[in-house]
Amino acid sequence: MRLGKWVGVISLIVGGWWAGKALATGDNESGKSGSPTGEEVQLTEEEQQLLELTNAERQRCGLRPLRPHPLLMLAARRHAQNMARQGRLSHTLDGKTFADRVSEVGYVYRHLSENIAWNPATPLAALRCWLASPGHRANLLGPCEEVGLAVATNGWGERYWVQIFGSSGPR
Repeated sequence: MRLGKWVGVISLIVGGWWAGKALATGDNESGKSGSPTGEEVQLTEEEQQLLELTNAERQRCGLRPLRPHPLLMLAARRHAQNMARQGRLSHTLDGKTFADRVSEVGYVYRHLSENIAWNPATPLAALRCWLASPGHRANLLGPCEEVGLAVATNGWGERYWVQIFGSSGPR
């Protein structure tokens, strides 16, 4: 096996372990309301794959599929890029929580949760990391109807994945 493949395998193993440890309890916040914008969302190929994989798991568990929301997509993409730029996996960067970030882009919510992962190589690998962690799994299979998802890669090839789950609407 070439050295590059070994590095990829080690990254996946460490990334899966780190993601599982990073969110063992999950992060979520409830209590705000709002409404979707109805805008069309353009997904990258990897975002589309992650959405399809996530929705397949939700369907397998008898849950409704998630719809991408433009404001959650914007917040997820910004956070993935910021984590990649800083080389840091965290729900709180620059003094802002995920709730702060979604509010900043104008998403008004009644329920909100976030999954993040460091260095899975593919959407399937990221999903497997989250499903192996009780906190991630609870967020992924939670009551939300909308999602923002993203992946960003930094100069060292490290990949930062984000899923933000939200429910907007009347209180």
